[in-house]
Amino acid sequence: DGAISYGARSDLAAAIAAGLASDDTESTTYTLTGPKAYTPAEVAALVTEVTGKPIQVVQLSDEALTEGMKAAGLPEPIAKLLVSFDAATRAGDLGMVTDAVETLSGRKS
Repeated sequence: DGAISYGARSDLAAAIAAGLASDDTESTTYTLTGPKAYTPAEVAALVTEVTGKPIQVVQLSDEALTEGMKAAGLPEPIAKLLVSFDAATRAGDLGMVTDAVETLSGRKS
């Protein structure tokens, strides 16, 4: 399934602004993430809770997803790009959680 650590734009922007405004002269790389990684099932449950409408996660193969997007009119390169995000999620590449946003901005996200 994999998970994604979604971050609010306002929290990410505050962290970026704090990093740019810092007097620290040492070169540092930060990985900005949300405070928790959510699986597709967890996102569906949250949307269901907020909207009152049941949301179901449907797993598709990369090929089926690509073909479905192409059938809907997306150019193949764009469909493949979007499918690569799903593959990265399944591989765990988008689920990292750090405290960098809180460290930089001084506020809990």
